[in-house]
Amino acid sequence: MRRPALWMFALLLTQAAFTCDKENPEPTNCEDCTTLATVRDLKGLDGCGYVLELPDGKRLEPSGKLWQDLAKQDGAKVKVSYEPEPRASICMVGETVKVTCLRRLQSTGN
Repeated sequence: MRRPALWMFALLLTQAAFTCDKENPEPTNCEDCTTLATVRDLKGLDGCGYVLELPDGKRLEPSGKLWQDLAKQDGAKVKVSYEPEPRASICMVGETVKVTCLRRLQSTGN
């Protein structure tokens, strides 16, 4: 009777070890974080704060726990994944999104 419980425990432990933790602001193995972005400080614009700017110039107005927990710095490079999150925006500089994966990239000192 105890063997099925042991197998179940081993299976759950293995799954936990190889699952991307979406609640961790800087996951180490999250394949979803594939979109390169730059953190931009737009506090000078009425109703704005920090946003994400994609390489093509498109801006995103992010939300979610991962975004809230990020220590934001203008010009910081990150990799993210996100999903559309239609909501009202005072800033109105880009698409409103919820960040689902976020990884800060190391600065190269350039």
